[in-house]
Amino acid sequence: MVVEAIKDEFYGFFSVQKHVEIERIFTNLNNQLNHLTSVENFKRQFFINLLKEITYLVKEDVINHRNFEIDALKKDNKWKPLAKLILLKRIKELKNSQVEKKGKKYYIEDLKNTYFGKFIIDRLDYSRRKVLEEDEYEKIVKAIKKLNYEVPIVVQPTATERFFND
Repeated sequence: MVVEAIKDEFYGFFSVQKHVEIERIFTNLNNQLNHLTSVENFKRQFFINLLKEITYLVKEDVINHRNFEIDALKKDNKWKPLAKLILLKRIKELKNSQVEKKGKKYYIEDLKNTYFGKFIIDRLDYSRRKVLEEDEYEKIVKAIKKLNYEVPIVVQPTATERFFND
């Protein structure tokens, strides 16, 4: 009963229903903690262990941070450590992306593959585009700066790369 309630709550903000790793965690924790006599002790210990396990799996990229609805996580204080970790992973992903500049064109494919990059690009209605003009790319930079995130690195191809691409 307690386990099912926690499981239902978890799947309320996790987009992959019946994820194999998550189901394994719930089963293992239930088996480990069923000796606790107090329902409150069981509930508390179960949740602590669940949060540790899920946090570890997100850190190790066994569970993708994109599968979480971060706004729903933030609503409940007990899930805030997980929400912070997911936000940090998304920011790091954005920071590590690269945009290639060739002349006045910006190739944004790598940026589109990040959570926040995709979010911003979709909002600016550039989702079907791989190459942007300078003024269009500046709109993305402005949106990223408005969110107080670090703008992805702009890379220019080397002379050798330009030679082989032409």
